[in-house]
Amino acid sequence: MENIADRPAAFNRSTVDDIAPSNDPREMRYQLAIRLADNMRLGEALRILEVLGEYRDSPALLEEVRTLKSHSDAAEARLKEERRHKEQERARKEARERTGRLVVWAVVAVVAVVFMLASK
Repeated sequence: MENIADRPAAFNRSTVDDIAPSNDPREMRYQLAIRLADNMRLGEALRILEVLGEYRDSPALLEEVRTLKSHSDAAEARLKEERRHKEQERARKEARERTGRLVVWAVVAVVAVVFMLASK
């Protein structure tokens, strides 16, 4: 998915000049943290923002990313639990089917033995 902020055509010239990369390592890390957050690589963005401290609006962005990560982690945990539950249900169903097949084979074997004994 394309991030519209990466398209310079969406901005006027002065705005693009204001966000152009600089040689300041903190600004480069700040911009990287924003790109990481945009791409849902929240853990990496958090680590960078925590190191940046009070640089620009890093504290506000840090809280936003923390909240987003919290929600994302909760949703991922729910999905993982649902997958686990579905897998357990599938395993139970397969076990019931195996048991049913074994019962049928056992009945067939008993009937075959009875016929063999009765035919003698």
